[in-house]
Amino acid sequence: MRPTVIGHAAMPLASEAATRFRAFSCTRAAAEAAQTRVGDAAIVRTFEFAGLVVRVVLCGQPLLSVMLPAVAHAESSPERAAGRAATPDLTIVAWDARATGVGLPPAFCGEEAIGLRGEIASLSDERFHAAYFAQARLLCHYDAEDRLAFLGVVDATRLAAFERTNPFRAILGWFLRRHGRMLVHAAAVATPDGAVVFGGRSGAGKSTTAIRCLLAGLDYLGDDICCLSCDPADGPFVHGMFSSGKTHRRDWAMLPELEQFAEPRHHAADKEHYFLARRFAAQLPLSRPIRAVVMPDHSTGRLGFEPVAAAEAIAPIAASTTALLTSAGGEILTGLGAIVRRVPCYRFHLGADPTLIPAAVAEFIAARAADASRRAA
Repeated sequence: MRPTVIGHAAMPLASEAATRFRAFSCTRAAAEAAQTRVGDAAIVRTFEFAGLVVRVVLCGQPLLSVMLPAVAHAESSPERAAGRAATPDLTIVAWDARATGVGLPPAFCGEEAIGLRGEIASLSDERFHAAYFAQARLLCHYDAEDRLAFLGVVDATRLAAFERTNPFRAILGWFLRRHGRMLVHAAAVATPDGAVVFGGRSGAGKSTTAIRCLLAGLDYLGDDICCLSCDPADGPFVHGMFSSGKTHRRDWAMLPELEQFAEPRHHAADKEHYFLARRFAAQLPLSRPIRAVVMPDHSTGRLGFEPVAAAEAIAPIAASTTALLTSAGGEILTGLGAIVRRVPCYRFHLGADPTLIPAAVAEFIAARAADASRRAA
């Protein structure tokens, strides 16, 4: 049931712009057919991401347990949703082809046109963005002008852990960029005094450090993908996008309490993954001011924070983000540069005793918040 591949030569269209518009129209027609098929059984939820309102319409019961647990923390209360849902900043309609009987639309490009991160450049411009993830058999399409996006998946029950723990990430990435925010490959934890953003290459310790802080009582804004913004007046903020976490099973030796929260694995290659809103709802804020950008480092055996140059801190975040997230490019480095002009950067030596990490992070945040208050005064 993967999309039919149609070569460019077979399309009798006048221009590339017409091709992009027709491709989006085909995706829209399929999504609307699925919505008609399920009728009143469509599931509608309203969320708030980085201060923006997103309405999600799910067509197909399997999507409820697959696409929503990782964003449960961001769901608006019925009262708040009733006040804001009339004019959402974005509406996403998602459908499950297997559950609804409505397949994905025909493709408007050959397989060679699909980038390593899923993006389809020939169907993307300032208005439209498209991506197809072959392994997941999942299509994403976004129209920035109409504030409308569609997600079609062949069989939601077969999605791997990465898709479940970071749902809608391509669509949200395009949408947030349109509104001056950016998804990055980073983790973040916080106290009421503010947050630190953990960057670095894969395996640097971002996830385990963030989850360890969560288990010790700190606030949590993500272990893998976060949203960052830098308003000229308010300064840099980190926004929690996904209330999920991922670790290797071997990490249970250091964090045994995680085992009880683990979700079933659907693929042998999946990491252990967790939906944290069920247990830690009070520790999942939507946003916190950033006090520092920090690179975890477990190579020295000592515990403490060491100032580093901004370029040293943001380079690995920019590199891993552009390698991982759909359509991410030079704007990531520009956005990170704006943030580190406002907050300091550090290397965090994790030390030999990991149980000391959460207290060290909390003390560090308090000190950076005090510094920020003195500068403001």
